[in-house]
Amino acid sequence: MARRPSIPIACTLGPDDAVAQLGEWTVLQGELVHSEPVPGGYRLVFPAGLADQVRDLARREAGCCAFLDLEVTAEAHTVAVTITSPDPQAMPVIELLAGR
Repeated sequence: MARRPSIPIACTLGPDDAVAQLGEWTVLQGELVHSEPVPGGYRLVFPAGLADQVRDLARREAGCCAFLDLEVTAEAHTVAVTITSPDPQAMPVIELLAGR
């Protein structure tokens, strides 16, 4: 992870939108194939059929939580999102999104 200037651990969504988006993560967590810790966060793996949903949610999360790095990768039968941050104070948010 590249070091970058400090970004506040803050979401730019309003309360209702933040709750709704967290609800989408919770639903998606029910489809997890597996998850694993990675340096600075977690890698979540889902069935490939959820690729569009995973990409869309990761894109929106990156848009409202600039302190997070979200990378989506696809393979033959799975799609994964890796959620990390160079700031250790972001770990509670990452764990929440990862269902930990």
